[in-house]
Amino acid sequence: MKNSLSTLALLLISAGAFAQTAFTKATLDAILQDYQKNPHSFFERNCSPGFRYITTDGSFKYFQDILNGSATDKIVANEIQDQQIVQSGDVAVVSGIHVQERPTSTRRVAVTYTFQRQNGRWMFVASQQNNLAKVSPDQK
Repeated sequence: MKNSLSTLALLLISAGAFAQTAFTKATLDAILQDYQKNPHSFFERNCSPGFRYITTDGSFKYFQDILNGSATDKIVANEIQDQQIVQSGDVAVVSGIHVQERPTSTRRVAVTYTFQRQNGRWMFVASQQNNLAKVSPDQK
């Protein structure tokens, strides 16, 4: 009986070590809500120090660039449409159309966002955004 309990305990401990917390639509929704409340604070808390962003013009921006640029950022509403989430272990990749409504404009960009689970939290590690081709109403 003692051997059976020891074996069961080892199996449960091993299973826990390999278990991954899923990155779900609810996870993404919580991230988007946090970002909308205060983009600057969101980046401070949730970006890894090695964060890199590929801008719509193809240039690179890094964590400090993003942090400096978000100091006065205001988001009225935001969502990722046509989203797809792919997770492999501690990495999750989100792609879709990010629609951000700001006080003076609405922005729509195709995105790929990469998150990595670090110390039990999903951290934002990379971002790429592309401008969408403009389509006239009669071309839809």
